[in-house]
Formats: sequence, C-alpha cells, structure tokens
Amino acid sequence: MWHWLRDSCKAGEAEIDWFAENPRPPDLIGVNHYVTSDRFLDDNLEKYPPDHHGGNGQHGYVDLEAARTISEPVGDIAPLLGEVWQRYGLPIAVTEAHIDAKREDQMRRLAALWCGAQEARRAGADVRALTVWGMLGSYDWNCLLTECHGYYEAGAFDVGGGQARATALTVLIRSFARGARADHPALCGAGWWQRPQRFEGSPVVTLERRVPPLRTSLATIPHRS
Repeated sequence: MWHWLRDSCKAGEAEIDWFAENPRPPDLIGVNHYVTSDRFLDDNLEKYPPDHHGGNGQHGYVDLEAARTISEPVGDIAPLLGEVWQRYGLPIAVTEAHIDAKREDQMRRLAALWCGAQEARRAGADVRALTVWGMLGSYDWNCLLTECHGYYEAGAFDVGGGQARATALTVLIRSFARGARADHPALCGAGWWQRPQRFEGSPVVTLERRVPPLRTSLATIPHRS
C-alpha cells in the first residue's frame, strides 16, 4: 500500500502519515461470502492439466473451488464471522447471500447463511443483519461483469420476463423476518456443495478440518435471538 500511494498516487509521506494519525473505521463491516469463496491452492502442478495452472507472478499453483476439491464440508460462514469479529470488533452484516443454482439450492444457501449468522451471534459476535442480495437477481455476475453475455441469475424476485415475479425464496425471507421457523421441504436436502456429486476429481483429504459442518438442521432453524 505504501509503494502504491507513493508511486502511483504520488502521495507525500506527510499525507500518508495524516491518514495513519486520523483513522476512520467503518460503522459496520459487510461480509460477502459465497460457496466458491473457499479456495484450495496446490503447488503440485503436475497433478492438474495445464489449463488449471496459474500463480501470482512469483509462485505457481492451481486455484480451485474448495467445495469441488476437498472432502471436508465447506461454506459455513459462522467461523468466518467469528474471525471478523475477533479481528475488528465492529458490527457485522452478511451483505451478499446469492448463489447461482436451482431454486432449492438457493433456499438451502440462504438458510445456511442465516443459520451461520445466528450461530456467530450466540458465540458473541455482533452480527446485525443478513441482506438478501441480489434481491432482483443479476446479469453476467458469473463472470464478475468482465464480459457481456446477458446471462441472468434470478434472486428473491425473477425479473427475467420483464416483470418482478416472487420466487420460493420470498417465503423463506418472510419467515426469517418474522422470526418464525423455516419448514420448507427443500431444507431437508443438502446443497450441491455438500453432495458427493460436487467433486470434479478425486476428493482431497486435508490434515486438519478448518471449517466444521453446520451443527443445526436447516429444516428446523430456531427463532431469532
């Protein structure tokens, strides 16, 4: 950061020191965490086809979705929220809760995030909210808007037909907003990131399980605390 400010922004040392002496921490930290946010890095390049090879300019490695690679469950946001709370000590909101998947898996993912946020609160983290982004879905989010293909992913509402149409997610959202139990049949099943079919090759068994599985059944999500 120092070199970027000095070399690219042409900032003087006194200007940089001013920011260090006058910090402006945010009022709230937003956490955007997707199923594919957990990554698996491997420097054994010979195990993978050349089109998987990458790196950071200094080290060569493959960067894969952990959900499709390692045998242990991934995607639980509760430990992450706990880490954010321990590091910053500021109120937290889960500010993106989207997944490009079939409706049942969208419901399971939203329920898992809600459940994880509740678990983090019970553990002492100041989690204030979970926002249902994207409410109206998104276009070309699968490539982070780097290309224009017109690929649409529905959210809580589906606007692909030109008008906003409520989806099954809205029923789940209303239940959470009322503090009611979620009892949709879809929540009895596992999301794709938990099913055995998720693996694209032989699953990797890690030496230590970093993220534990959810301890609360999504079919019986408790009332808000």
